[in-house]
Amino acid sequence: MHKPIAVLFVPGIKTYPFYLWGWRKLLRTNSTIQLNKVRGDFYFHFQHKRCRKIIEAIKQDIISLEPTIVIAHSFGGILAKTAIAELPKHSVKVFCTMASPHGMQYLGVKTAKGKLQTPEAINTVPCLLSYGGTLDPIVLQKHSVLPGALHTKLPVEHMAFLLSATIRNKVLEDCIRALEA
Repeated sequence: MHKPIAVLFVPGIKTYPFYLWGWRKLLRTNSTIQLNKVRGDFYFHFQHKRCRKIIEAIKQDIISLEPTIVIAHSFGGILAKTAIAELPKHSVKVFCTMASPHGMQYLGVKTAKGKLQTPEAINTVPCLLSYGGTLDPIVLQKHSVLPGALHTKLPVEHMAFLLSATIRNKVLEDCIRALEA
C-alpha cells in the first residue's frame, strides 16, 4: 500500500489570496491527494528576516505535513529549496518549481539568495521538476531551470502558473506521474 500523497504549495512574492484559489481547489478536489496545504504568505524577496521566518515555517510544514510533493511558484521556489536543503531528513519525493528565479542574478534576487544562503542545487529529493514560461517577462525561462531537474518550457507568462487551470492541471499531473514512476 502506498503512503498517502500530501502536497505543500509555496507561493511567490506578493501573491494575493485570490491568486491561490485555483491551486486550493485543485488540491482539495484531486482524488489522489489525501493532505494538502497552500501557504498564504505575502512578502517581498528583499525582506530577508520575513523570508527567513517563512523558510522556518515551510520547514515545520514539511516536518508536520510530511508532504511527498512540494510545488512552488516564483520566489517561493527559492524559499522552498532553501527549507528542504536545511532539513537533514524529510519526506519530499518530488520538488517542483514554476517560474522560479534559480539562475536570476538581477533585481535583488542574487542578494536575497545570498542572504538566505540558498544552495544552487538540491540533491536530497529524488525527483526534481522545473517549469519556465517562454512568454514570462518577470523570470526569463532560461533563469527558471532548477539544476538537476527535468525542465519543461511552456508558452505562458508568469501568472499563468497560478491562474490557468490547464497549466495547474498539467503541473500537478506531472508531479503525481513522477511520484508514481
